[in-house]
Amino acid sequence: MKIKGDKYLQEKFGQYQSGSLSDQEKTIIDDWFKERMKSTLLAIRTNHFQAEEIRSAVYRKLQQRISQQNKKQQYKKWLKIACILLLISSIGALTLHQFQEARKPEKQLVQIFSTGNAQYKRITLQDGTQIWLNAATRLRVDARFKTSNLRKVYLEHGEAFFQVKRDTLRPFKIITQNFITTVLGTSFNITSYPELNTYKVAVASGEVKVDFLDQELVKELVHNEVLTYNLSTKRKIITKQDVSLWSGWRSNQSVYLENLTLSQIGAALSRKYNIQVKTASLQRDHKTYTLYLFNQPIQQAVQRIALITGMSYQLTQHTLILTPNPISMKKN
Repeated sequence: MKIKGDKYLQEKFGQYQSGSLSDQEKTIIDDWFKERMKSTLLAIRTNHFQAEEIRSAVYRKLQQRISQQNKKQQYKKWLKIACILLLISSIGALTLHQFQEARKPEKQLVQIFSTGNAQYKRITLQDGTQIWLNAATRLRVDARFKTSNLRKVYLEHGEAFFQVKRDTLRPFKIITQNFITTVLGTSFNITSYPELNTYKVAVASGEVKVDFLDQELVKELVHNEVLTYNLSTKRKIITKQDVSLWSGWRSNQSVYLENLTLSQIGAALSRKYNIQVKTASLQRDHKTYTLYLFNQPIQQAVQRIALITGMSYQLTQHTLILTPNPISMKKN
């Protein structure tokens, strides 16, 4: 039945295009186009979900026209013509819906950049800002970064060096947990690894403002100044240092460890060399150390740490076990 109906529709379309329809058939179709097509398309444009109502209205109108002809023997013929017009309106609604969908603006997507252990990455944002990611770092760029009055990124954890493209009309903000670091155009390093329990900002150039929650922590941090905020004690310390110690990792993959316990040093080694590190006697792991490690094989790095801390260690292909010096533990 459907195949027969399709053939009839194709036949009527061909006759209409070739001009071979009867005058009555052509008049019915022409009048319908003149009277209804404009309002029908307007309704579809306003809301394509009204297409079903439009088809129903067209069908009722055609039935009225058919009854006015007072030719019951031609009822089936007009009904088939009605099917043609209903098909036209359906195709129009579908086409317009697809056109509207194509014109919808693309959704702005959040960009996420991350590194694993022993991985480093440099990215360039849409405004020209460059960011270097240290190992085990995750950075998220706000979906409205390009269009908003504020350029916002989220350093979820890890360490990153920022070289921010200057734009006095669009401040640049780095959100890390409860900290907000704001700049206009400058370069600086942020360290926020979970096991360190600190938030550290080291400024290489320009000025940096740091807020904690809704309170201003530092109004102006300048070249070679380092802010360290202890999350446990809620204390901040600002010191003068050579910032290249903190940012050297991005050029030579060196490691600067300041006032870290042996277990925290082990976590840094795990990130750098992608190796599992365990520390014995954690209950007495309170003594802290400061040291600088060049980019060298893990065997040499561990030997240097042992020389400075007095620890002993066991190193295999996949695991490193650090054991504090019992004497230094007693002194502590």
